[in-house]
Amino acid sequence: MNELHTGMSYGSLRGIRFTVVDDDYDVALNLADTLVHLTSMECAGVFSEGGPALEYIRRQRVQVVLLDLHMPAMAGDDFLRR
Repeated sequence: MNELHTGMSYGSLRGIRFTVVDDDYDVALNLADTLVHLTSMECAGVFSEGGPALEYIRRQRVQVVLLDLHMPAMAGDDFLRR
């Protein structure tokens, strides 16, 4: 039960830093909390708006961004272009 569907063990995710960006902060926080507890990944930040998330990601070492593509203030495709 310690295997992902790809066959990769959760332990192989250790050290990966991720950030969650979703306009529903509770969803983002729950997703981040779940990932931290199920894997060995490290949550680098949780954001409800794209602007502050972009500023943070540019300054920090983040390898993965989990992004809501339908945010009102900054759409996900705009976020990705920036």
